[in-house]
Amino acid sequence: MRPVRPKVEEEEQTYPDAGDVVEHFAFGRCEVVKSDGDRLHLRLGKDGRVKEIALEMLRVTPLPPVEGATGNHFKLDRKL
Repeated sequence: MRPVRPKVEEEEQTYPDAGDVVEHFAFGRCEVVKSDGDRLHLRLGKDGRVKEIALEMLRVTPLPPVEGATGNHFKLDRKL
């Protein structure tokens, strides 16, 4: 008989929401305009355009808050 492996509870992952700031690997610092759980709509800092990205393709890492900004701060990297 095989020993039963204890179930490991996943850490609760927080994701960017509207008003948060993200550091995107290609776009740089962006503001989250909208989040629907699967996708983020980001306002690019350099020209103000809005881009839609899929969260399933990204690794989301919480960062310390940005001085003077409201909301949370995250780093977005490619998933390997």
